[in-house]
Amino acid sequence: MIKTLQDKHCCQKVSKNREANAVWVASRFKILVEENPDVKVSLLVKEIHRIYGITIPSYTWYRAKYHVLEKTKLEMINSTNTDMLLRKGICARWHLSGTLSLIWVDQQDFKGFFSKFLCIKGLLLVWV
Repeated sequence: MIKTLQDKHCCQKVSKNREANAVWVASRFKILVEENPDVKVSLLVKEIHRIYGITIPSYTWYRAKYHVLEKTKLEMINSTNTDMLLRKGICARWHLSGTLSLIWVDQQDFKGFFSKFLCIKGLLLVWV
């Protein structure tokens, strides 16, 4: 039953109650998922409940985790991360004199988390 009908609303939008969707969850817990890509979703559900006091369905966490891992995978392919690996190799060569730094980048396209590896092999100098 409608008492009065008004064509225009004068009430304002409440912006403090935002929706916790997969993109928001991924932005909040990006570092945690990047550092431990095999983290269980049940632990993440408990963690967001502890920090923010909200309960999020597991499927939202699965989407957020997938979003973080895919974004990390794309960032790894970028040249900035390759430059970072080169800087790490130069730094290792500087601190560990007499070493040969080899950088191997795995760019195969497969589902799941993959990383770039920095391999440092000792250089054996033989005096003849």
